[in-house]
Amino acid sequence: MKTRDLTLLILLVLGISFLLSFTFLHCDLPGSTASVTGKVEWVAIDNSNNITHVAIATQAGDYLVSDDVKGRELLQFVNKRVNVRGRVTEDQHGQKTIYVSAYKIVPQ
Repeated sequence: MKTRDLTLLILLVLGISFLLSFTFLHCDLPGSTASVTGKVEWVAIDNSNNITHVAIATQAGDYLVSDDVKGRELLQFVNKRVNVRGRVTEDQHGQKTIYVSAYKIVPQ
């Protein structure tokens, strides 16, 4: 086999591997975008009894809501059912956190 042919074969294999990796990376893994529906529950309050952190309680488990601008908007919906879309991460203990990109109130 000529050196040129071998180089082209290696580039072809690498290219196919690269494209296939995108297929597997797009799976629903922690860090991917997800949509969860559940009840907003408070998980932390401050000294003045103001809710500071919430979670979405679902049948599949709880998702802590990120403490950013969109996440803090959910503080006003405690005990309401919501559908939340966002990026989900999971820590070493299995606790999932959702970084909210959008949400809507779901009729109960």
